[in-house]
Amino acid sequence: MIGSQAVRPRGLAQPWTRLGRAHLAWAAAGSATVIVVASRLLLFRDPYVQLRHPGPPVWLSVTGDAVAPVFGVATIAVIGAVATTRNQAGRLGWALLGTALAAALTLFAEEYAILGLVAAPASLPMAEASAWVQRWTFNLLLLGFVTGMLLLPAGRLEGWTSRAILWLAIGATLFSIADSFGDPRLLQTSVRDEGYPLPVTMPPAFWGAGSELAVWLGQPAYWGQVLLIPLASLSLLLRLRGATADQRQQIKWVAYAGALAAVGWIVSYLDEAPPLSIGGGLTEAIDSWGDLLWTFGAAVVIPVAAIFAVLRYRLYGIDTVVNRTVLVAGLAVFITGVYVTVVVGVGSAVGRGFGPLLSLVAAAIAAVGFAPVRSRLQVLANRLVYGPQATPYEVLATFAERLGAAYSEEGVLSLMARLIGEGLAADVAEVWLRVGSVLRLAAAWPPDRSVPATLALSGERLPGGLAGGHVLAVRDRDELLGALRVSKRNGDRLPPHESRLLEDLARQAALILRTVRLIEELRTSRERIVGAQDEERRRLERDLHDGAQQRFSTAVVALSMLRAELDRGRVDSARVSLADAAQHLTQGLAELRSFARGIHPAIVTDAGLAAAIESLVEVCSVPVSVTVDIPGRLPASVETTGYFTVSEALANIAKHAQATGASVGARIDSSRLLIEVSDNGVGGADPARGTGLRGLEDRLGALGGKLAIESPPLGGTRLMAELPCE
Repeated sequence: MIGSQAVRPRGLAQPWTRLGRAHLAWAAAGSATVIVVASRLLLFRDPYVQLRHPGPPVWLSVTGDAVAPVFGVATIAVIGAVATTRNQAGRLGWALLGTALAAALTLFAEEYAILGLVAAPASLPMAEASAWVQRWTFNLLLLGFVTGMLLLPAGRLEGWTSRAILWLAIGATLFSIADSFGDPRLLQTSVRDEGYPLPVTMPPAFWGAGSELAVWLGQPAYWGQVLLIPLASLSLLLRLRGATADQRQQIKWVAYAGALAAVGWIVSYLDEAPPLSIGGGLTEAIDSWGDLLWTFGAAVVIPVAAIFAVLRYRLYGIDTVVNRTVLVAGLAVFITGVYVTVVVGVGSAVGRGFGPLLSLVAAAIAAVGFAPVRSRLQVLANRLVYGPQATPYEVLATFAERLGAAYSEEGVLSLMARLIGEGLAADVAEVWLRVGSVLRLAAAWPPDRSVPATLALSGERLPGGLAGGHVLAVRDRDELLGALRVSKRNGDRLPPHESRLLEDLARQAALILRTVRLIEELRTSRERIVGAQDEERRRLERDLHDGAQQRFSTAVVALSMLRAELDRGRVDSARVSLADAAQHLTQGLAELRSFARGIHPAIVTDAGLAAAIESLVEVCSVPVSVTVDIPGRLPASVETTGYFTVSEALANIAKHAQATGASVGARIDSSRLLIEVSDNGVGGADPARGTGLRGLEDRLGALGGKLAIESPPLGGTRLMAELPCE
């Protein structure tokens, strides 16, 4: 399948695959529903319906026989079809469909055999084969039931215990089918109260081989079937302990319903286990109640729980109902208890003459105790519904307090992600932080998330790489500070109350993200400044070594030659050596002056920024037009930073832009120095790839300035700097 998808066009293969899967799933669901309805129609000709053991009332037993199977099979079939076609549960959907089909076939084959062999003998063809089939398909029904329980909630087996139980189920199914061939006794009904005989046996031709298998497989098959349902239910209950909050909501209802069905399953086997048999009519009554409990548990309670658990039809709405029910019921019990205690209890002791007064006293006690009792009941209801974690809005109420206890920015963001994930019962919670022109994943819950570390930003908009789940930008006024991203399992949307909660958390997170971003930018800029200083020292050393130092060394050699020539009396050669030494000394001094201008331009101190910009333009290898409107002098730090801004921009144009022309503009606007340098070169300048522009950005930022660069590929580069002048 994987190889075929690799060579087929994606756009053609997958739609047909989805369409075929949908047709197959809904055909199976429809077939199961039709078959189970047909089996219940045959129930009206069933003579065994009136033969009931002591125990449940007739109406309850008939309901269990007629209504519960139709509801259970139809519900499980529809859930399986929807889950399969929506890819929400994968193999779980097919397991549910298989269970529904096996149940429908077993019920139909059972009633068909009863009608053709008991109610109207020899009236239907293949009635004997139908009796054999209902014996085998019942084993397949149990296998499908157990498989579905083990695959909850994500459609995969969790841990080695689930795999072991599945292999036990497969083995018990095969053993039971093989063991049935060697059974010479009359067959019995499989679903309803095993004990109703069918006047047919397995084919005698199979008895010999089957009896040999029965010696080895009989007891394992029996005990395997007895233990399958309890083990599967126990496995699901144990998975509740290690499940996440979201998974716990998915499986808890099915786990409790499965436990109920498992109890009924065990009780229904009491009359077949000699060590546990009580004997007499009591055993039959217990067995009948066990069968009824198993039927309602498997066919009614589990399907109802699966509607909420498998497809996740807003399970939290049920939690809200339970929460409020516990609260209202508790308050009702409190008020009633106060009234009964005061009016009835105290009234019987002091006499009836104080009835009106006691009623007022009871009302006063109820009014005074209402608020504290309500608060205690709310805590009890929250713990009953949400478990040890708080309700979503309790998370919001303690959000700032708990974040304040963190001692590092990494701890703050990690705690923020965990609180959001737990408060919203999310599968994934991420906190993204804006640092410069990128959005960086600062924290995630669970922490072992493997996602891109950074995403490029375009202005104040969120990048497209954050698509998926529920994404909410964190802003302070119009400035983007970061983002919160939450996703539920299977792509479920957040309900309105959780969306509002996330918005409230985002508002509280704005100040935290701003603080963390400032700390992060400070740390990053310090690292860049230290790196730039080290790089500048290396450059200075390299320039001195390759420039002035070489000139002065050559001058020293020329002076040594001059002395030697004078000692030999060669005046003409001495003059040549003297001229050579003077030339190298002059060049070395010129390079030292140029070097000194690079460290701190004297022209800025002497003549101001406008003259310094003119001097830079004069030595640039690219034609540059200048427009400078700076009246008077500016603070020394502003002039120096402005000079290096223009110097770095012109140096980049000369080295990288391949431009034929450039322009430099500088002006004062509202006490701010605005500098703009543009060219018509190849563009594509990226501050993140070099240290020059990043260092310039840090230099401007240290004075409260800003740097912006527009450099589309093949569209030239435009550098804009802004500095406060006060």
